[in-house]
Amino acid sequence: MNSEDKLIVAGFGDSNANGDYYYQHDFNGYPFYRKNTSYSIAYHSVFMPWSETASYYILKTTTYSNSVPIVTPLYRKEGTDPTDTTVSWKVLVSQTSAETATGTVVLDLASSSSSSSSSSSSVGYSSSSSSSSSSSEGYSSSSSSVDSSSSSSSSL
Repeated sequence: MNSEDKLIVAGFGDSNANGDYYYQHDFNGYPFYRKNTSYSIAYHSVFMPWSETASYYILKTTTYSNSVPIVTPLYRKEGTDPTDTTVSWKVLVSQTSAETATGTVVLDLASSSSSSSSSSSSVGYSSSSSSSSSSSEGYSSSSSSVDSSSSSSSSL
């Protein structure tokens, strides 16, 4: 993974959570992505009180005047692949009074090039060129949906 690899997030109830999240580094042994200083996507093996199950989270960080950051998980997907379509994203903190939006998370791997040929890595896309090759990063699919039926409200 490199810093140009990103997850494209769309359709979630918190419109500020939607957008491009760029790979930063590995965190807890899995890729960590950041949109800006307020929104990130991270893997946690346990994240109490929201889950005792290994999951990816879309997180919102709020920093108040006392400089203490508060991290609130907005959405959770069980497993180690945030793009897996066989498992739905769960709403942890409803962003609207009746959040029903279906969100998607798609992996977009940046292209790399060399002097003799170019290669690109992608998930869920196909391309052809006489001098390019494609490789998969082991992700099983390219999008996922939000299961709004299990939403709950939380306040800090």
